[in-house]
Amino acid sequence: MKFLVTFLAAMLIFATVDAAKIDIYKTAIQNKTFTLKYKVHKFQARSINKNSEINVYRGAIYDQSQFGKSSADTGGVVVFNKDDSYVENSYDAYQIIKSDNQLFETVNPGGNVLLRKNGEIFSYSFEVKNGKRKYSTGWNLMNLRGNKIKATTEEKLYKNQNPYQVMFYEYNYGNPTLYQALAAVLPADRVIAGVNTPNFNFIGAGNLTNGYSYEDFYGEKNNFHSAIRYYFKDDKLVEIAMFHYVKDEHGIRNYEKAVIVIEEFSTTPNESYLQLPASLKDVTKR
Repeated sequence: MKFLVTFLAAMLIFATVDAAKIDIYKTAIQNKTFTLKYKVHKFQARSINKNSEINVYRGAIYDQSQFGKSSADTGGVVVFNKDDSYVENSYDAYQIIKSDNQLFETVNPGGNVLLRKNGEIFSYSFEVKNGKRKYSTGWNLMNLRGNKIKATTEEKLYKNQNPYQVMFYEYNYGNPTLYQALAAVLPADRVIAGVNTPNFNFIGAGNLTNGYSYEDFYGEKNNFHSAIRYYFKDDKLVEIAMFHYVKDEHGIRNYEKAVIVIEEFSTTPNESYLQLPASLKDVTKR
């Protein structure tokens, strides 16, 4: 679904009416009672001046052409039932940069999970082989440790991290791109505010010829601009498209875009996710 041209035009006129269809999802996030399954299709950030794809890794910028096309799509599951939560970030193909910073290496699909249950926190990972998940302790696929798992506490989990880092891990739902896509409907106390974080305004809604409808939001601060469109089939949220760009006196300098396919967004928490997998043995001393 193409949205860029419409967004750039809509930015010039701010609507005075309120969004409607997104409100049920906004309320579910506010109340922390929902189940969300999604897939992220993210495109590499592009520099207008250099007309080349870029990739940022540990603060360094690489010309993406030396690695090939963009890395694999990500996805996940987010379940909240008040203070209990399940946050899964998964990869169709997990890619890392080797130590020489020159090549990508692909390992089995998988992901990681952060489970909060009854005031305890469990972190574990999984690989997918022959269509089945193999769960292990350890935070990532390169550091799998076995099937015995111990609960930790928030104090231990975030030891030696500053408040901003804690907010990032707490509120980004396991995937920064998903967090950015939901930024327009997040409660104010769950916004990870940086120097360029904008406040979003509803700017309009409409219907498409394919039976879909949409609601648009836009925000800007300093040189950073962000436009987000929520797509609906009837009243059901089915897709989110977003476009960010940096603009100064010379025009748009670089931009980034992503599409998030919403596979499920229910206002009912799926309790089956709020349990440890049967293959993991809880050895926590209580």
